[in-house]
Amino acid sequence: MRVFFLIIFSFLIQFNFSQKTSDIGVLLGGGYYVGDINPYQHFYNTKFAGSIFFRDQINKNDRLTYRISASRINLEAFDADFNNDRQINRNLNFKSSITEIAGILEIHFLPYEIGSKRKFGTPYLFFGLSYFKMNPMGKYNDDWIELQSLATEGQGTSANDKNPYKLNQISIPFGVGVKLNINSRIAIGLEYGLRKTFTDYIDDISGDYVNANFLRETNGFLSGELSDQSLNNESTFSSNHGVSRGNPNNKDWFAMAGFTISYRLKAYTTCR
Repeated sequence: MRVFFLIIFSFLIQFNFSQKTSDIGVLLGGGYYVGDINPYQHFYNTKFAGSIFFRDQINKNDRLTYRISASRINLEAFDADFNNDRQINRNLNFKSSITEIAGILEIHFLPYEIGSKRKFGTPYLFFGLSYFKMNPMGKYNDDWIELQSLATEGQGTSANDKNPYKLNQISIPFGVGVKLNINSRIAIGLEYGLRKTFTDYIDDISGDYVNANFLRETNGFLSGELSDQSLNNESTFSSNHGVSRGNPNNKDWFAMAGFTISYRLKAYTTCR
């Protein structure tokens, strides 16, 4: 899959190489998640994130730019990090590497063209649509274990009528940025963006506990162990469904922020 995306990305760059306003670049920075473990704190436990992108004006409009990007965003969170008795007792954790392909529209506050001395910089808003792949993992005895196949909330069993969640998802990226020309080919910038997702399982946490002994018998030993790591064994309160493990009414979010540097494929000329 990664090879496929790289081929498509390379094709887009070659196809648009003749465009006088095209640029390619990278974003380097950090990413974090907001969800059942971290419901409120922005920039909590920020991990490395990066993108490569291709960008061009829309119909030579200096207020509108489209962007195609491929990103890698690392997310991680621990209940033990929060000053909340219920979370400390729940004692869950996760990490996941997100691979994202996105199509973005940038809307400039000021007329802007990369390389221009007159249209040399602008703040901008952006929004778009992305496809991403996640793979939540839980820590057990110092090892990280993939969680989706373990069905830690009993998905697909007699204890839960929900199907296992999908690792491939879509999101709506949106945010703000600023970019500034350095010379006739190079621009730098800052960007911050959130991703509104439609899944509650980036962290593998959503609904109620299922009895851990049932999961051990049905899905294997690790399913029961990673389902309930609470300090008081909460899932034993019920032979089928237990107390709340997460909040199914709030979907998960993730974010990426960082520095950008881009290179114009054809140098700016004053005749434009």
